[in-house]
Amino acid sequence: MKIRLAEKADAAAVLALGRLMHEESRFRAYPLNPVKSMQLFDELLGHPGRAILLLAVQEDGAVTGMLGGYLTGLFFADAVVAQEQVFYVHPEARGGAAALKLLLAFRAWTEKQGAAEIHIGVSSGIDLDRFDRLMQRLGFTCSGSNYALALGGARAA
Repeated sequence: MKIRLAEKADAAAVLALGRLMHEESRFRAYPLNPVKSMQLFDELLGHPGRAILLLAVQEDGAVTGMLGGYLTGLFFADAVVAQEQVFYVHPEARGGAAALKLLLAFRAWTEKQGAAEIHIGVSSGIDLDRFDRLMQRLGFTCSGSNYALALGGARAA
């Protein structure tokens, strides 16, 4: 398994992995909009040096994981930080090296870009305890929590 930068030709594989992520996550109650998903794909690919989309790829070419993020400024200071936007590993690839290698590659990219910190959040509700253990093992500290409250109405953005 290797980690590489996503390319335009990976769009279908990334969307398929995104569909699986959506189905597994707490967000499955909301209809997936593939057009919006592809807009994020294009954004992450279209701004080298400011954004990145990394893929975990098996020897047979199957995409089994992805980690995408971007550089952003803090609203209260001049520091630039790296913010994860999407991080997912196929259930069958969990427990292997995919997540670790994606995180290490993202870290290397952020350090090369001169970021002060990496911010990785989890709002999907997938394998929270396992994710927490991995992040702590890599030296990350928990700096908050995500809370959600489902409301009766659903409005399109």
